[in-house]
Amino acid sequence: MPRVDRLLRQQGTKLENYFTHTPICCPSRSTILSGRYLHNGAALNNSLSGNCHGDELRTGIEPNATFAVLAQQAGYRTGFAGKYLNQYGTGPRGQEESKQCIEKTATARSVAHSCRWDGNNGWG
Repeated sequence: MPRVDRLLRQQGTKLENYFTHTPICCPSRSTILSGRYLHNGAALNNSLSGNCHGDELRTGIEPNATFAVLAQQAGYRTGFAGKYLNQYGTGPRGQEESKQCIEKTATARSVAHSCRWDGNNGWG
């Protein structure tokens, strides 16, 4: 782990005093990844009807203007790990590799996730 920490410090980016204007998880992820304010086409809330499943992002914003797509067009290698949007169904565009966990069921005590590696079910 010390080597990874050193590489991240040497080659990574440290964001200090970084914030998002919405504390709700899916709208926050969509604004960070798209670079748009909430009222400019990002997910409005955590519900599917609030665009958290990503139809508008998938068909309108994402193909041309997410952070990953723009970084890839500028010559950077990109990857994604974590949760993208609720019930998105595929890995986000603009990623050479994608490991994403998709929420399947949630109860008061736990959340079960299904995970994909490069669009395939399972971890590998």
